[in-house]
Amino acid sequence: MEIRNPDAEAQAAADAEEFNRTVAAEAAAFARERGIIPVGERMNEIVAELPEEEKVRYLQYSETLRPLQESLSAVPEILRLHELRQLGGKTAPAKAGELGPFALEPVIHSRFDHSELLASLVLLAASRIGVPVEKAKASVAAAWLHDSGHSAFSHIGDELLLSRGYPDHEERSIALLQNSLEIREVFAREGVDAEEVAELIREQGPYGTIQSMADTLSYLVFDSHAVGAPAYPDHGREVIEDIRGIDAARSELIVGHEKPWQEMLEVRAQMMKHVYYHPKNKAAEAALQQLLRRALEGGYIQPEEIERGTDMPLHFKLQSLIQRDENAAIMAGRINPDGSPDAEPHLAEYRDLFDFTMGFVPEGWDRQVFDSLSTAESFLSHKDASAIRKSLIVKPFDYTKKKLRLLVEDSKDRKNPPREAVLRSKTVSLRPEDAGFVVYCPKERA
Repeated sequence: MEIRNPDAEAQAAADAEEFNRTVAAEAAAFARERGIIPVGERMNEIVAELPEEEKVRYLQYSETLRPLQESLSAVPEILRLHELRQLGGKTAPAKAGELGPFALEPVIHSRFDHSELLASLVLLAASRIGVPVEKAKASVAAAWLHDSGHSAFSHIGDELLLSRGYPDHEERSIALLQNSLEIREVFAREGVDAEEVAELIREQGPYGTIQSMADTLSYLVFDSHAVGAPAYPDHGREVIEDIRGIDAARSELIVGHEKPWQEMLEVRAQMMKHVYYHPKNKAAEAALQQLLRRALEGGYIQPEEIERGTDMPLHFKLQSLIQRDENAAIMAGRINPDGSPDAEPHLAEYRDLFDFTMGFVPEGWDRQVFDSLSTAESFLSHKDASAIRKSLIVKPFDYTKKKLRLLVEDSKDRKNPPREAVLRSKTVSLRPEDAGFVVYCPKERA
């Protein structure tokens, strides 16, 4: 029979709450330092500069959808997004304004921030091209809910769950909106079609095209600001204002110019190369996933802690499992029946992996690049069992091949049908290691 200590549990909860307040204060300071203006404040500035007719239309949409936005932003599934870092364990380049030298510097804006901006961009686009209010409601609801199914550490945890038979994070988001009584009540009260929201979360249909575009724009706005190389000081207004309409039959945006869309692809490719797929970030993600895998195998964490947990408690749990750290154990809620912290480092042999997650390559590790997964695995097969269990394989990804299909209006004669344009990045190339399988493994002892 489990023996519980309510006083110790209450103290652990109080400590966690105090830590969360500290993190929130740090996040606010971080945002100010990087020039990140709160979404509501920036949207007020954007709306003030709209042409009068468009401003009136936006304000009508905004007022109609206000109860929906206020209700959704307060449900537990969305509030949880405050505790999921948008970059899910990644770190940022060292110097503001550069996408270059890399150093440890956690990026702490949240998926709530991203979802709030996405909802604002979707609303701005919907009012601009006259999307029916009912469709706008579904679009805004999808914007708030699209990331609610993310696991702790976002894509890192999602990939691990996928390997264990879980659905992807979009489908988990859809399951949440279908199973949450509170969300269903909001939808019923505000006249939101849950099936339409699910379609938009999957980025399907004509309005799914707007959702996909605004999602990319939203994360680029915040992430580029956060790493000190702001690409969109206007929060993406120029891009949204270039939208002229949507071809429902082809599910393609009709736009005025190629330029802002080509620039968006270039910003995305630059961020992919220098932040999202920076070699140290990819190594850190692979190491964190390996640590989670070993903790699951040992029964020290449960899949549900990854699926519905949040970043910092799970981070502290891993920290207390790889080294004796009573404070981390307390923050993770690892409390013995007598009220003392359970700081037994059951995964101490994986201490080097934790260093990887913090942006460091430990001493005594080899790094090699292979042209295929089979040669990488063959290389590791000659290592001892302990080395294999710690080793990392970072798989390649071509972040330059994303295409964007648009219909571009004839600026000289709008009576002419818009021409189709297929855009992709022109200025970013892959590093050699981006195209190979990168293996990190402990060196053999002499």
